[in-house]
Amino acid sequence: MKNSDSTEASRARGPESVNGKKCRFHPDREARVTCNKFEYGYCETCIESCRACSDPELYCRHRTYCVIWELCRKKVRKRQDTVSREP
Repeated sequence: MKNSDSTEASRARGPESVNGKKCRFHPDREARVTCNKFEYGYCETCIESCRACSDPELYCRHRTYCVIWELCRKKVRKRQDTVSREP
């Protein structure tokens, strides 16, 4: 009986947070992913808007296996191209 109660509570909360971290830009929200380089947490809104990559301009040794980079790579590169083309 206790096991089913905890399962229901888990479903009500939605996806689990990352080690109890809060979002870097939205401290009232739970983090869904964490930047391995800086250990910042980010919520779903930040991931969807691709604000989650902490330092897309510089080298990052974690990039080859980074969930954030994989989800946002195309948008970040498009932003970089737009900025570099401005006079």
